[in-house]
Amino acid sequence: MKTVRKIVWAFVALLIFGIILAVVAIRPVDYTPYFLKPYYQKTMANLRQVDATLPQVKPAPLRVGFGKASITPPVGTPLAGYGDRKGKPSTGVHDSLFVRAVAVTSGNQRVVFVAGDILIVPRQLADSVLAVVGPRLGIGRNQILFGATHSHSAAGAWGTTWLEEQFAGKNDPKILHFLIRQFSEAIEQAFSNQQPAEVGWGGFHAPGLIRNRLIGKKGWVDDQAVFTDFRLNSGRQIVLVSFGAHATVLPAENFLFSADYPGYLERKLEKSLPGQCVFFAGGVGSHRPAGKGKNFERARTIGEALADSVLFHLKTTTFHAEAALLPIGLPVALPSYTLRISDNLRLAPFLASKILKERDTYFNAILLGKEIFIGIPAELSGEIGLVLKALAFERGFQLVPTSFNGSYLGYLVPGKYYHFNSYESRLMSFYGPYMGDYFEEISRRLMRLAWKHTVP
Repeated sequence: MKTVRKIVWAFVALLIFGIILAVVAIRPVDYTPYFLKPYYQKTMANLRQVDATLPQVKPAPLRVGFGKASITPPVGTPLAGYGDRKGKPSTGVHDSLFVRAVAVTSGNQRVVFVAGDILIVPRQLADSVLAVVGPRLGIGRNQILFGATHSHSAAGAWGTTWLEEQFAGKNDPKILHFLIRQFSEAIEQAFSNQQPAEVGWGGFHAPGLIRNRLIGKKGWVDDQAVFTDFRLNSGRQIVLVSFGAHATVLPAENFLFSADYPGYLERKLEKSLPGQCVFFAGGVGSHRPAGKGKNFERARTIGEALADSVLFHLKTTTFHAEAALLPIGLPVALPSYTLRISDNLRLAPFLASKILKERDTYFNAILLGKEIFIGIPAELSGEIGLVLKALAFERGFQLVPTSFNGSYLGYLVPGKYYHFNSYESRLMSFYGPYMGDYFEEISRRLMRLAWKHTVP
């Protein structure tokens, strides 16, 4: 009997412990519509304040400059991108990594587009770069659009949180300091060598190079690559290119530094033109690369095919000596953390805060003539990108939706996929069922704000 009583009491104690643990650690998923929540009201108040302070801009002559710096780390630094690498050290360099910056001035408006051959632009990097270049150049956060090629074979060791270290390896402060210095140098170079320029823009479809990886053939695919072409008085060109395929051609088994297919694109354009190329990852959420070959050969095939198409379409680009330029920056409040245990249960937000760190974030919108860049601090679904591009197209504009703008909030999936049990929608959607819809609305509002404050 004593043994039975012990077993019963042990079971009761275990049951009580489980109940207490569930009460403390588990919460229901909040399905309250996002537009009824305080964080939404706060962001809308921020938007009204931005609207009240924006100037009216009109076309003016352009000045454009370019800067470039190496961000290839020492061999032995871990690569970022795949948790399966377990933070193991790199073994060599296949192709060098760079950060590139393009500074643009029109009238009294100035902006800089800066993108690195790097997995993401983490918050600690973006904030530190702004702290360095902001006072020196007299620019604010609204004037810097950060981006990345999203190569999964680029430098790691910059992470400062547990989650970042899972896919970027153990933190090494020297790597972050190195990246801050090189990003800042590229931006300062770009502003220091500006000269008169013209601008044109265009795009093309590349259906053979991209697939929907979330739900396959049933899903939408944004197969459009878009480009911006600056032609300087010196005769040189600076071309910005954005495409939505994940830079995951190279697998987790690769331990050589490489910019993946965007690096091949950048290098081919730089060899073929008298100029430079900057690549921005577009709506890479839900989109994977497609193409023939394996590993580096496949990366070369995709990158050089995109470069060939850019070169072809550059021949018919219409250029403008004047263009309106309007930078818009918006502080954005976030929902509570939603790390799901099941479809309707999540880890308590106070526990999730031990894993995640972002409680606010920042959007950029930059209008440049008939083109609008939207800088989103997450992996934007290409399906959402398609909706936003259609809205811009109706107004006669080209939209360039970019990801990784100075912080990382996981994946933004359309609400219709939130209950789909996949890596993107279940594991990597950190902020609840309406995050994709919320960010889509913010993007639409920023586009309309840009149009409102531009004189034709």
